[in-house]
Amino acid sequence: MDNLCAYGLCAYGLSSFYEALPPQEACRLAQQLKIHCTPEHGSWLNMAEIDMAEIENSATARQRLSR
Repeated sequence: MDNLCAYGLCAYGLSSFYEALPPQEACRLAQQLKIHCTPEHGSWLNMAEIDMAEIENSATARQRLSR
């Protein structure tokens, strides 16, 4: 399954496939795609930076404990 990160208000959805493509192709793509909407009042980049900081902090903590 592929992920699509939609910025902002998530104006586009799976119905866009059905408007632009033949029904069989639209259905095939819709089944392979999961849409993630970013917060209305936030940046996807900020969210990614927060996630990366959490990963880095947990790795650092594990490294300290293993010494």
